[in-house]
Amino acid sequence: MGARLHGERPLCQRHEEVSALGRRRGRAVSGECRLITAFRDRLVRVPKTRDWAEMLGLLAIFSVTTLAVSLIFGKDAVFSSSGPNVSVWLFLPVSFFIPSLFEEAVFRGLFQPAGHRGAQRALLLALSIGVFVLWHPVQVWLGLPMAQSLFLQLPFLTLVAVLGACATIMVQRSGSLWTPVVFHWCIVVVWKLLSGGST
Repeated sequence: MGARLHGERPLCQRHEEVSALGRRRGRAVSGECRLITAFRDRLVRVPKTRDWAEMLGLLAIFSVTTLAVSLIFGKDAVFSSSGPNVSVWLFLPVSFFIPSLFEEAVFRGLFQPAGHRGAQRALLLALSIGVFVLWHPVQVWLGLPMAQSLFLQLPFLTLVAVLGACATIMVQRSGSLWTPVVFHWCIVVVWKLLSGGST
């Protein structure tokens, strides 16, 4: 066999590099598949009676937290009177899809980790809640139609974080998106009614 050209890597080294690249790509594809599978499973899984009962319990906790925040910071720090007036019969179905279903599908369906354990899992869950909270002021900065100046206030964002934490608990315990979607929807509807923005 002729001498190896200067700078040419041994065949076994090139083979190892190609194998390593294949493994990295395989892990990336595997991660994407796990994410899509987890999202699909959460979307099709029907909650059990226990899951709905837990949702009601978390709604009670959220209601008490909202009352406490409004007593400390005032009603104007929690409820908005600057939103557009809409018919409650129109608001009910629209708010189920936007923001409730849309936001839960993104932040609890896609952003919630699948296949992670321990500290890494906890960190990713906390990160997904943080991004969910940040999404609200981003709506104001982007000038989106449903955004309100209230979305920039710390008391309101505190309640958004509590909502995100409750929804995360429900997804992790039930494996279904539908309890957090209904939870989110109930909160949005009551918030709108108490803000005086529906007729």
